[in-house]
Amino acid sequence: EIIREITRNHVELRLLPRLNDEVITAWEKSVHKKWQSISDDKVSPFEFLNRVIEDTMVLNSGIPHFKINETEIWKELTFQLGEDLFSSTLLSDNYIKHGVKPKHFQWSYILHSNFFALNNLLKRKKINENHYHLFGSSPNVDLSWLYLMNNPDNQTNKFSNFENKFALEEGNINTHSSFKQTRLYYLMKIAAYTRLKLFESCCDHEQETTNNCKEDYKWHLMGILKDINFIRENGFLIDYDLQNTINIYKYHSHHKEDGFAIDYAIRGFETKDNLDYIEIAGERHLYYCCLKDIFQYDGKSIDIQILFYLYLLIKNKFRGLFIQRNNKYGFDNFQRYQDTKFGFIEGTIYEKLAVRMASKYNMRENYIEKLELRITPKDTEELLKERIDRCDEYSKEKTDKYEDYLRESTDNKNNSNYFYVISFPKSKNFDWGIKDNEENEHISSAICREKKLREKIKKQAQAIHDLRCSARDTAFRIYGIDACSHEVNCRPEVFGQAFRYLSHSKSYPFLHYDHSKISLPDLRKTYHAGEDFYDIIDGLRSIDEAILFLKLRHGDRIGHGVSLGLNPEKYYNHRPHIAMPLQNALDNYAWILYCTREYEINISTSFYAHLKAVFDEYFNELYNSSKENPLIPDLSAYIQAWKLRGDNPACYSKSPADDHENKKGFIDENLNPITEWEHHNFCYRHKYKDRKQNIYNLYHRYHFDHQLKKTATAIVQIDVNDDYVKLVRQLQIMIRNLVLSKGVAIESNPSSNFLISKLDKIIELPVFQLFPVEESENDFIRLNVSVNTDDQGIFYTSLVKEYTLLAGALQNEFHSNGLRKYSGDKILNWINHLIDNSKEQCFMDSKSADFDTVACCQRSGQTSMSRLCQSLPSVEE
Repeated sequence: EIIREITRNHVELRLLPRLNDEVITAWEKSVHKKWQSISDDKVSPFEFLNRVIEDTMVLNSGIPHFKINETEIWKELTFQLGEDLFSSTLLSDNYIKHGVKPKHFQWSYILHSNFFALNNLLKRKKINENHYHLFGSSPNVDLSWLYLMNNPDNQTNKFSNFENKFALEEGNINTHSSFKQTRLYYLMKIAAYTRLKLFESCCDHEQETTNNCKEDYKWHLMGILKDINFIRENGFLIDYDLQNTINIYKYHSHHKEDGFAIDYAIRGFETKDNLDYIEIAGERHLYYCCLKDIFQYDGKSIDIQILFYLYLLIKNKFRGLFIQRNNKYGFDNFQRYQDTKFGFIEGTIYEKLAVRMASKYNMRENYIEKLELRITPKDTEELLKERIDRCDEYSKEKTDKYEDYLRESTDNKNNSNYFYVISFPKSKNFDWGIKDNEENEHISSAICREKKLREKIKKQAQAIHDLRCSARDTAFRIYGIDACSHEVNCRPEVFGQAFRYLSHSKSYPFLHYDHSKISLPDLRKTYHAGEDFYDIIDGLRSIDEAILFLKLRHGDRIGHGVSLGLNPEKYYNHRPHIAMPLQNALDNYAWILYCTREYEINISTSFYAHLKAVFDEYFNELYNSSKENPLIPDLSAYIQAWKLRGDNPACYSKSPADDHENKKGFIDENLNPITEWEHHNFCYRHKYKDRKQNIYNLYHRYHFDHQLKKTATAIVQIDVNDDYVKLVRQLQIMIRNLVLSKGVAIESNPSSNFLISKLDKIIELPVFQLFPVEESENDFIRLNVSVNTDDQGIFYTSLVKEYTLLAGALQNEFHSNGLRKYSGDKILNWINHLIDNSKEQCFMDSKSADFDTVACCQRSGQTSMSRLCQSLPSVEE
């Protein structure tokens, strides 16, 4: 309605879409307390931008910063709309009021705050990023948009992959009914056409200052609006060669990568060779010029407002494909955005830029000392080597402008401050090993759960091992393994053998009688657990299983661990009833009963009896549904069978009824394994071979009983009461202490945890519970917690911003008397501890340089043990 009022006499109303619902929501929340009076005024949304920056932003040395005390408002606004719109508004306003032109348009991709003491601390200390998925952390939305704006033709195939996903997006944009039917590809071409005309009208006229000049091209812009209306109704202009016109401008672009122009809009302003992000400077400059004209020429800029607003609407609609901002939670929702990644730019020069921005640019912008890049594995060593070498190549620049800062050599990859962790993807839908066709039941009886995924993991694990044996230069870039993605229906047991196999994999050990080979660094382990779950108990059990089956020890890590730090009372207040598959429910109740006994958790006798009764009920429903050979619900035997789940299921494939020869037991053990993989068939040495215990039978049926696996998928409902909530709190403390005693660290990812777990406030993040500002808080000793970003491209964040979010949340905590709860000094000390934690957790420690020292000795002919030892640090060092 605001836009309709402004443009009543200028353009047909049916052409203009209404305001974006998400934008309105974000704006309303941001002005609720401080700009309530605006709601009664009819103002342009661009005028509103000016009012926002007055209270949320400042300029420091000509560079935009956001105010630390407005952190949450800033986070919500920019998460919906991006930062460049506000930054450009601030710079255009500064020019109009003070006549000061911007120094450049190459400021940080994600702005820093005006908490300069924090910025100085991070810059001085240098920080480590320990949880960073490479391809989900690059600025894919900006680079994909630039690619399409500069190459709008022949994109039908790429857009076809996004059409269905785009149509399912809820609330991204609410437009006029006729406009809403326009396909995404046509919208993109309208945006490309609009961008070109805005560039020609605003950027090329930047030096002109008379109103007459602006009046001359006003009617030109009105003609563009008519063209867009024609496009909306009849498809794109047939007689207009958009791509050819863009190519002419690209030829004169001031920046090219390997001979290709990245953006035709990079011209008409000064660029800085010693600064990053020149690739997106053209878009920022376009924003600046349009906004300057809008504010400078007031009512005579209505047509620019319409066109620029239309451009922003389409871009914001496109942005919704890459940024998780749809107010939904859970990992399934996140995965929809994760899957887009390089959908448009794969195989183009923009993919190279994406990797470089995610690695080199990111390290410089965020004061990162060591960066852990997580990439998915490949089925062969050749493909894995190709991926790592390509990423290394993409990260290089034509000239190393920051050699002193990074202290790395371009001709020695081993000295690089970024390295790789191979992250195995989990399965989205759990493969129970069930054949829908009953005729194939005899086949499915030989299929264990997640058989296909297990085979794939084995192939990929062997590819990593082979790479460590053959391509040693590339293998030196790999320091760890991980398992990520869908957690709910893929338990840690699936990755047990692969993690044990790779963490014990030794390639060419450094032996006293052979000095020709150097040992590669041991592969450290991390695992996504407790991030997404049916229930807090389900998440806690996942962490316990990861420690048990993957043998996580000192130096290993848990990714996220959200279930460790959630408030059970608040969590269950919104979820009085929990629904999950029968198998999960039975496992959860068995685990609860086991923990209460093992760790002597104090609960009432009546509540323990209730838990045992539910376990018996679920056990009978799952194991005794056929009424043949019924089993007595034996909790001890079930727990022992549960502990076997880290083993290779193939070792338990024989049915007890078919095992007539093996009188001692049922486990089909390979006494003399012929491969290193088979050497890790078993997680621990087991003694469960007694026929009387039913342990083998329980585990065998878990994997190979066709009817049981079908029954296990049935959904059951659990009613939560006060006793259950109190028990969850006690189990949280118990698992925290287990993590602490094992020396396992936690990788916290504030923005990721906030969105996936659907928390109401930043202060509710688990990091504040697991690593409280005061160690005496919550009656709990701190865990080793680090701060990371996870997929910063999807969550629109950076490592500096993650620290700033935490600091801003603490600054806004007050006592009942109105005084701040934490001083700036106390917050900085807390942040300092988190920085130290991140360095302690890093898989590439300072001793990694020893490998280069040994290699240098070998190349110089010093191969004796004494000389090699002399080159290594002493025990004291």
